[in-house]
Amino acid sequence: MVQALQKKEETPQSGGKTVRPFGMRDKLGYLFGDFGNDFFFVLAASFLMVFYTDIFHINPAHVGILFTVARLWDAFADVTWGRFIDTRKATAQGKFRPWILRMSLPLVIMGILMFVKIPGMSDGFYLAYAYVTYIVWGTLYSTVNIPYGSMASVITGDPVERTSLSSWRTLGGQMAGLVINVVGPIILFVNNKPDANRFIIAALIFGGLALVCYIA
Repeated sequence: MVQALQKKEETPQSGGKTVRPFGMRDKLGYLFGDFGNDFFFVLAASFLMVFYTDIFHINPAHVGILFTVARLWDAFADVTWGRFIDTRKATAQGKFRPWILRMSLPLVIMGILMFVKIPGMSDGFYLAYAYVTYIVWGTLYSTVNIPYGSMASVITGDPVERTSLSSWRTLGGQMAGLVINVVGPIILFVNNKPDANRFIIAALIFGGLALVCYIA
């Protein structure tokens, strides 16, 4: 996405600047954004409840409350970060792309920490750990996803081309979902039971793939 969406000097624009014509490179670059985003998003959506209830042994009702609190916080965080991004000045690398690169590593690290179990801790510790890691991960997800979603408006001004970007973005998300839902259970479960060590392995694998996608 970093290289695929950078400005080129082929098509004349106002002010003497030129950009490369919109094409397949832009579509593939934008696809990799949601491909990377959804490695962890789908992993959390599909298996985090299992991890919390079967590995952390948190009461399912408490997990439901956690998810509700996180969604309420996300509503505030999304608006706040969106306003922050809107006030940033464009750089040589654009307005949105630098923030994707700056925040992608903290996002992946926190995503991995979500699936780490520290042995021998109390139930209260695991619940508090789940609150902190999940809410911070959700906040960091916004810091990457919001500028990524906003990039379509500056990649092209053509409505047809923007629709094309949206389609490729959806394809990237579907590809990540397919990988997680097919490969995920193979990694995460041993004899049909979730394994704590396997969750860490999966988080490391999918986190590494997410970083590759953000850079691509």
